[in-house]
Amino acid sequence: MGPVFARNADKRKLATASIGLVAQRDERMSYYVGNRYIDELHSNITTVAIDYQVSSKYNLSFAQSFDFGLGENVVSSVSVVRRFDM
Repeated sequence: MGPVFARNADKRKLATASIGLVAQRDERMSYYVGNRYIDELHSNITTVAIDYQVSSKYNLSFAQSFDFGLGENVVSSVSVVRRFDM
């Protein structure tokens, strides 16, 4: 996915912008790195996420988002997903 930009038509300046990159290292691991800028909130959020398939039944995911504009953590998450036989 390429960059996304939105302009504030009333103020004639950039309102939001975002860009992200997804990469798959092999069939078991993928990464995401992205950034979102929101002018009205003075926010500049960077997100890093990793997804790893431990086995055919278990996935492990980690995500971290930090707002460099406000200097604070937005969200941290770790999840384990178990797939059941159907």
